Amino acid sequence: MATLKDIAKECGLSLPTVAKILGKERELFTEKTQQKVLEAAARLGYRRSTIAANLVSGKTNAIYLITGAGDLLASSGKSDAYLGISEAAGALGQQISFLSVGAQSPFESTAFQRILMENICDGVILDLALPEELTDQLEEAFAKLHLPWIWLNAMRKENAVFPDEEAAAGLIAAKLIAAGQHNLFYVGTARTTHFSAFERPRALQEAFLRMGGAHFSCLNHWGTPDKFSEEMKRFFQNWRNDCALVFDSSALLLRAAKCAEECGRSLLREFPIAAFDSDTNYSEVSVRVKITCAAPDFWRMGYRAVESIAERIAAPDTAIPSVRIAPIFYPGETLF
Repeated sequence: MATLKDIAKECGLSLPTVAKILGKERELFTEKTQQKVLEAAARLGYRRSTIAANLVSGKTNAIYLITGAGDLLASSGKSDAYLGISEAAGALGQQISFLSVGAQSPFESTAFQRILMENICDGVILDLALPEELTDQLEEAFAKLHLPWIWLNAMRKENAVFPDEEAAAGLIAAKLIAAGQHNLFYVGTARTTHFSAFERPRALQEAFLRMGGAHFSCLNHWGTPDKFSEEMKRFFQNWRNDCALVFDSSALLLRAAKCAEECGRSLLREFPIAAFDSDTNYSEVSVRVKITCAAPDFWRMGYRAVESIAERIAAPDTAIPSVRIAPIFYPGETLF
């Protein structure tokens, strides 16, 4: 296989000149010189060594995606986000390496220690839910290494990409008001520390009342399935025909539908329904697409995360302002 030295000899040029033309600095030379080197490289069968180029540039062209418990990969949101990461990496010439630290602290992972101790990547994407103290420790470690990082689906002032829950709440509230719904019952999550569990009901209440809604009630952090059934049955037994249901996720629909059925009601036929988080990949005949939803655009979040890392690589030691990603909005049919 031909080497840079072979091409330099063939062209009668210096080795540094040939290296720059076949690297990323060809614009420093005339078109005639560039053409001479490129033709010689093709004639001699030269193939660029990515490993060698990385050694020269000091870059690995690799980004590590670090995630927590592996069972989270089953959700459609995760798969969409990782698809966005993959496509962005391909477009920007980056390779994605995957590291799952499970339920343990990242600092307890041998593979993670390699990231901190060895130059094996140019940046990291963090898809983790961690206590604030541990989050700060991670950021301090990356800052000392001048290693760019970005948080995926986590609300931070800097270096984060997350869904715009206020925009989603505004879209849902506007739809409810336009459909003549003046009362709203929000059904949240069992228990979680994720920011969306707190942001969604707060933002929805503010938007709904600001747009003319009369009453907002909330079932959030309900804990056990028995508690959920108890509260939902109480709602269905006392339901008013101008009250709409908004779910944190469409994943709660079947459980709520069962509670309605036990009260002699039909959730999908009688009740105006909307959801923040719904699988947007279903067909038009799917119930999940028919309901009004303002789902997080996980694909866009993943794509933007890689773009943010690329920006940090290009401008080291600078913080990238956090980015709120607009939701995917489906008007739905159940509110008509």
